[in-house]
Amino acid sequence: MTTNPIPSNSVKPSTGEPEDEAFEQRHLLGQLFAALTARFRDEDGQLSIGVKRQDLQEALHINKEGLLRLLDLLRQQITPLGLELVEYRLGRDTLYCVRTLYGVPGELTDPEYAVLGVVISSIERASKHRRPRRISTKDIETILVAR
Repeated sequence: MTTNPIPSNSVKPSTGEPEDEAFEQRHLLGQLFAALTARFRDEDGQLSIGVKRQDLQEALHINKEGLLRLLDLLRQQITPLGLELVEYRLGRDTLYCVRTLYGVPGELTDPEYAVLGVVISSIERASKHRRPRRISTKDIETILVAR
C-alpha cells in the first residue's frame, strides 16, 4: 500500500474518499509545479529562481514531512519529461526549483525568435507529409535569406 503524500494538515479536510484525495493531490502538485517554475526579479533587479521551503509550506498549508512527500511525488512525475527538481541552500534557507535536463536558450531577442520560428515551422511542415522529408540547412538558409 502506498502512503498518501497529502499531509493531514492540508488546506481543506478530506472526506476520506479516494477521489477527493486524488483531486487534492493533483491540485497541490499543480500549485507546487507553478511555484517551482516561476522566475522573478528581486529588489536588486537580479533574476531569482527557486522558492524557500518555508514559503512553500506556508503557501500550501503543509508541514515539512508533507512537503517532502509532495516534492518526491513531483520529482517522480517530472523526470520522464526531462525535468528535475533541484534543492539548494542559500544562507540558512533551503530553496527548491525545477530545471530542464536539456540545454535551452535563455532569453531570446526578436530576431532569434524569428529564426527559431522558421526552424520549427519547417520541421512541422516536413512532418505533415506521408513520408516526412529531410530538412537541410540549405532549405532553412534559403527561407531566411529570401524573406
